[in-house]
Amino acid sequence: MEYLAAHIRETADIAGGYLTGTLFVEGEAVGLQRQNGEEILLDDTYLIEVRNGDAYQQITIQEALTAITGEGWPLYAGLYARVKKGQEEMNTHSKRALWLAINSEHGDRLVEIAQEHTALARDLAVNKHLTDAEKESYKARIEQLRQERETILQQFEQRQQEILEKTFAWEARRMVESGLPGAHQAVAAYSDRLLENKKVLGGVKA
Repeated sequence: MEYLAAHIRETADIAGGYLTGTLFVEGEAVGLQRQNGEEILLDDTYLIEVRNGDAYQQITIQEALTAITGEGWPLYAGLYARVKKGQEEMNTHSKRALWLAINSEHGDRLVEIAQEHTALARDLAVNKHLTDAEKESYKARIEQLRQERETILQQFEQRQQEILEKTFAWEARRMVESGLPGAHQAVAAYSDRLLENKKVLGGVKA
C-alpha cells in the first residue's frame, strides 16, 4: 500500500512537470539520479524539493552540500526528490519557441550542446585533478556552449513573436468589427502585452 501511494505521488509529480529520482551529493556536486540511471547535475537554477514524510521540503544547493547527519554523511543524499528549472529560467524562452527549435534542423545540435555542457559541468564539479588552466578552459567552453544555445533559441523566439503579431492583427480586426462592448479596450490590452514581449526580446527599446 505504501509503495502504491509513493508511486501515485511520483506520477503526480511527473505530471506537474518535475523530474524525479534520488538526490545524490558527491564532493561539491549535487545531482538527481533517475530510475533509468540517468544523472542530472543540479545548480542554483533548479527548484529542489526532497520528500520528508508526506510533505516536501525545499532546499538549496548549498543546503544539500552542507547539511550532514550526526555520522558526517550528507543529510539529504539518498532521499526521493523532485526538481524543475526555476521560474526565471523557464521564462527565458517560451515553451512554443523551445518546441520549434527542438523540432527544427537545429534539434540535434541542441541535444549535443546539452550533453557536452552536462559532461563538462559534472567533470568541473567532481574532478579534483584539474589544473587552474583546465578549469578556466572548461568554464570558457561552457559559456561558449551557452551562447550558442541562446543564439539558436532566440531565432525561434523571434519567429514566435512574428506569429503572435500576425494572429493579433487578425483577431484585433475581428474584435473591432464585432462592435462588442469593451472590444477596443481588449485590443489595447493585448497590444500592450505584445509590446512588452517585444521589449524582452530586444526588438523595442524602453
